[in-house]
Amino acid sequence: MAKLIDYLPDADALTALAAEDLGMILLELAQAHQGVRFTLSDFEMPLWNANVPAYPYHKKMGVGRAIAEAWQWLQNEGLIMIDLDQPNGWFCLTRKGASPKSQADIEAYRHGNILPAGLLHPRLAEKVRPMFLRGDYDVAVFQAFKEVEVAVRKSTGHSDDVVGVPLMRAAFPSG
Repeated sequence: MAKLIDYLPDADALTALAAEDLGMILLELAQAHQGVRFTLSDFEMPLWNANVPAYPYHKKMGVGRAIAEAWQWLQNEGLIMIDLDQPNGWFCLTRKGASPKSQADIEAYRHGNILPAGLLHPRLAEKVRPMFLRGDYDVAVFQAFKEVEVAVRKSTGHSDDVVGVPLMRAAFPSG
């Protein structure tokens, strides 16, 4: 079974990662974990038990904080949760955390966080976000502009032949 040290061979590489990037690595490891339950120390302790120069003891606090931040990010995202059948300190994957199965799924999840659905108008979330998640950025942008144009035309009562810049100028006259 892979360990965190296999992904990040030294302490500096680990602490350089953003919480969400390290969190996604922890998620992969949690999915591959032999048991259904796991603790934070299941992932952190092997770094120190390996007794390698790449993880010197004086960097333990920084490494521990980085892992704890990533762990907190996983909880905030709803990817892991406290295991209700165990005493404090035990966690399990949520259904959401168990769903990304491949590296492509994990990358799609990362990209999805760039454009959170909660910040979008429901119509854009429905029509545009799936394209964005697939990586079809140019199509997503075009579709978003189209949706905005349709909404502006509908709310202002302009005919279908008024499009683009002329429509926006008519709808939002300056000064």
